[in-house]
Amino acid sequence: PSRIAHQQALADMADGERLPSTDETRLDLDVAMYYFVRRIAAEQNVEVESEACSTIAVLASARAESLAGDLQAFAAHAKRTQLSVDDVKLASRHSATLCLAISQEAEEMAAAAKEKRENTRKRKKKSSDAASTSKKQSS
Repeated sequence: PSRIAHQQALADMADGERLPSTDETRLDLDVAMYYFVRRIAAEQNVEVESEACSTIAVLASARAESLAGDLQAFAAHAKRTQLSVDDVKLASRHSATLCLAISQEAEEMAAAAKEKRENTRKRKKKSSDAASTSKKQSS
């Protein structure tokens, strides 16, 4: 469907009308984005017209599609099939604030993953030591 038809479908759905669509998944995503925009506006105490909300949702979806293409291209250029945080950082390079936020989040996630691995190792070692001690005592 065209962007204008999509915007109209979002506006109609926001008014409670369920429209048939050949691309239900895409429409569901856009509807979710619409309600997400509405929630953010409400949290910020900003009134947004339904049509403006639909337009923002469609823009955000289009940007997400573009970003997905960029991320795939960055990974392919690096001869990888899996996206990495570095691809996301590269995609955000035009926004210093966004790049910094992504870098900080990536560092926090890496630290949490490292801590989880260390805790798992400690538990395994502890249970291994307990099993070893138990075997020695039963001998």
